[in-house]
Amino acid sequence: MPSSNEKQWQAMLKRLAERDGSVELSRGVSNDQAAVITYRSRAFEVLEDGCIIVETPRQAVQDKSFKVGHDIDLTIMVNNERMVATCTLHEAITYEVNPSLRVTCYRLSPGRRPVREQRRSFYRVSVAAMDLKPVKLSCKIDEDEVFECAGKLSNISAGGFGVSIRATREVLGQIKRTRFFECSAWLSDQECVVAPVRVMHINALGDDGLYLGLQFAFTDETEADQLEQHIQQRCTEIQRMQLQRRRA
Repeated sequence: MPSSNEKQWQAMLKRLAERDGSVELSRGVSNDQAAVITYRSRAFEVLEDGCIIVETPRQAVQDKSFKVGHDIDLTIMVNNERMVATCTLHEAITYEVNPSLRVTCYRLSPGRRPVREQRRSFYRVSVAAMDLKPVKLSCKIDEDEVFECAGKLSNISAGGFGVSIRATREVLGQIKRTRFFECSAWLSDQECVVAPVRVMHINALGDDGLYLGLQFAFTDETEADQLEQHIQQRCTEIQRMQLQRRRA
């Protein structure tokens, strides 16, 4: 007999497929020191045998992230419900969305062991609409060279930042070499927070963008606690400000 999670998974998946809804594809790795890249896709159909047809993300093809036989984490979201299950990539196919549109898709196995996840937006405050100065990420390459890149602050939380950057070859190469950076983020015109961070996860944004989930990486617990409390206070202030604007 299907579990409650399996019933919920099937209901949500069917609802998404009926409207070509957005889903996320990612691949877990055995080495937990490596960041996991998540790709946005669309669910087109659930076949009679339970297999799932999803659009092949263009960036995933360029990155050569998925191969036939790989296990892929499929994440689906409906309203405030977020679930993830493991699927096996059976094959790449050409799928007819309608008589005038054919796209390259993956045929995935039915999802195994679906579980609920709480959405990160519950814990993070979006600042993407705020007019903030660019974020700067930097790290020392050697004695005479420092890597730097600029990005846009997307959200903040007591545990870290979300930052959007351009996926240049230099940036991708540096992230492969190290996940640790110094982050300088402006929370207002007068306040800049400088903190060591660690890249915890990476999402592809369109054809040439990356979203970096950054976790604070202090070695001093006192410093970590102080910044956590400060950022939590700023989150509350920004949330209050956003609510006041909506009511106005």
